[in-house]
Amino acid sequence: MPLLDTFKSFIQSPTESKVKQATSEDETSGATGTLMNEISILTYSAKTVREIIQVIRKRLLLGENRRNSHRNCIQVMKTLTLVSYLMNNGSNEFIKWLKRNIILIEILENFKVQDLRDERKGEEIRKLSRNLLGLLQDDRLLEKQRKDVIQFRSSISTPGRKSTDNSHLKLEEMRNELTRQSPEKMVKPATTSTSLDFQRQRARNTHEYARFSLDPLTEEDSEDAPGAPGGTSRLSFRPKSSNNPFR
Repeated sequence: MPLLDTFKSFIQSPTESKVKQATSEDETSGATGTLMNEISILTYSAKTVREIIQVIRKRLLLGENRRNSHRNCIQVMKTLTLVSYLMNNGSNEFIKWLKRNIILIEILENFKVQDLRDERKGEEIRKLSRNLLGLLQDDRLLEKQRKDVIQFRSSISTPGRKSTDNSHLKLEEMRNELTRQSPEKMVKPATTSTSLDFQRQRARNTHEYARFSLDPLTEEDSEDAPGAPGGTSRLSFRPKSSNNPFR
């Protein structure tokens, strides 16, 4: 009912609105990292952490049903996802409340679904609840995980640069590219003048030979040679005079 939802939005606080948005029944959109980060910051306030706890408690109690509907599966799954994020990034006050009310997580180990098509979601809820119980029951492991998250967030965020800034990676890539190209830029040996003169000399001689051609042959009569049968004439060939220098 849109009218009822509009009325509820007027009476609830901004903190409650954020938590309900992160754990809504809309399966097309989940809680974003930005939204969960805002909620984790609100856990460090005594007033807003109580508002966060109230909404999360109501969402987790949905898992008490013997047969949970598709809507309950979505809301419980989103709530466990938010709880997991707050265990790593939330305040110690929220962790203390969660340990005192660990029963809210334990009942989800036997989460049952109404529709068999939601069985996969039910298995994910049972698995996630067991993981959260393992952390809540092991103080040393939980403390180590919280420190690891803090160190990781500090390592990707440096003063003067956003965590999403990858300009240092681009500079490193350019440096590697220049390193790969430097061996390829080798100076080729220059051609000596002697070989160039030799090639020019060969070309000049070739052109000189091409200027000369063979002279045509002319036919002339000669006297009958003594003893030649039938007095046949003998042909002799003598080239015409020319200016051929090779003669």
